[in-house]
Amino acid sequence: MAVPYSLSVKGLQSPVRLAFLSDLHGEGHEKCLELTEAFQPHLVIFGGDTFDERIPLTGGLEALTAFSGRYPTFYVPGNHEIKTGRYGLVKRAAASTGAYLLAGENALFSAEGNTLLLCGVEDPLHQEEIHRKQLASACKAAEKGGCSLLITHRPERVEEYTGTPFDAVLTGHAHGGQWRFPFLKDGFLAPDVGFFPKYTGGVYDLEGTKLLVSRGLAVKNTRVPRIGNPPELCLVTLVPRG
Repeated sequence: MAVPYSLSVKGLQSPVRLAFLSDLHGEGHEKCLELTEAFQPHLVIFGGDTFDERIPLTGGLEALTAFSGRYPTFYVPGNHEIKTGRYGLVKRAAASTGAYLLAGENALFSAEGNTLLLCGVEDPLHQEEIHRKQLASACKAAEKGGCSLLITHRPERVEEYTGTPFDAVLTGHAHGGQWRFPFLKDGFLAPDVGFFPKYTGGVYDLEGTKLLVSRGLAVKNTRVPRIGNPPELCLVTLVPRG
């Protein structure tokens, strides 16, 4: 399901469109590509868990190849890439698809007279110190001004993002809380958080920084079934603030 989001950010002269895919877990990407083509984004961002340790790398590589052949595509790994036990191989293979690997790196992207700073940090699983150093470096780069986006897989670490110079933080990981009901808007269960999580889908305000949490795309390759919680392709329009 394609879900539109509008985020007001500083440093833009005109709107910029991006498609944000998180938690693909190696599943079919064809429908996402069809929906993305209808949206005509300026860029595409994969926000982690594009791969899954239980299945071959082929699905994730096919997705990155398909999107990077059509759009400028940026890829940030998640925790399941690390869980493959072949993290270095996964990153090298992903970079070979034509997607831009942001694993502790920053990239400048220009569209419609605008320039965006894209900062990607690696997941803290087994490498907490690396994650923190990369985040500190990204914050320093964002302090120079302009429009800046942080792509980091985990939404629950809000204390790390609150009050930072980023206009928006793009995350996934929570799978929408797995089970969603009208009386339980944030879902029932999220990885690394447990029951009744707080940040599982949508946009949250963190003292001026917008936190966007994708509900994720995987259906078959989730440990817990999704109930009342359709997969989500985030179609994001960044609009000039004010």
